[in-house]
Amino acid sequence: VLSCQDQCFAGGQGYGCPYSVSTSQDGVDVSKETLVSFWAAGLLDNPACQPEPPQQEMNMFQRLKQVRKCVCSRSSAPVHTSITSICVIYIFLIETFAQHSSSSTKNLGVALDPALSYTQHITTLTRSCRFFLSNIRQIRPFLTDYSTELLVQSLVLSRLDYCNSLLAGLPASTTRPLQLIQNSAARLLFSLPRFTHATPLLCSLHWLLIPARIQFKTLTLTYHCLCTC
Repeated sequence: VLSCQDQCFAGGQGYGCPYSVSTSQDGVDVSKETLVSFWAAGLLDNPACQPEPPQQEMNMFQRLKQVRKCVCSRSSAPVHTSITSICVIYIFLIETFAQHSSSSTKNLGVALDPALSYTQHITTLTRSCRFFLSNIRQIRPFLTDYSTELLVQSLVLSRLDYCNSLLAGLPASTTRPLQLIQNSAARLLFSLPRFTHATPLLCSLHWLLIPARIQFKTLTLTYHCLCTC
């Protein structure tokens, strides 16, 4: 609930309504009843009651006015009842939330998209892992091999293994960025250049490849489900 004394509310515009600062010094709240009274009195349709809003953004009162006109054009009865005004509120809220809806959602740190391709999740994961690898690489000359391995396992490999069973069945091209992260982590442990072949390094570290880690996590969860039932 916003106060009418704040001249920056509703998109940064001060509206000359009957509850503005010029007529009230007590700070009347712009509640649902106030907005309903504006629609019923037709104040939103009067250009003299409000200045012209900026073109780059649509403020709240302008959206309410458009929704009210749409409802009035579809109905023969005038919009003067509180029930119709409340319906206008719901229509306005639904349209507003629909404009700001996202194509993906996040649950337990995993970004879920409608196609379950997990491309956004993999992109975010690789970006965070590269950030930690870059920081570890800067302090690598001052660390021992054991300390570096602990940092890589706790900051990088733990993120690669988190909820990786959700990636089961995805094509290899989708999970390839994760494999590149693991290869970079192995080269960092041995302080080798960028284009060094990583497969012998992974074998010496006893690290499974990303597809094998995903399959191992899936089989482990399945085994625990079958044995604990």
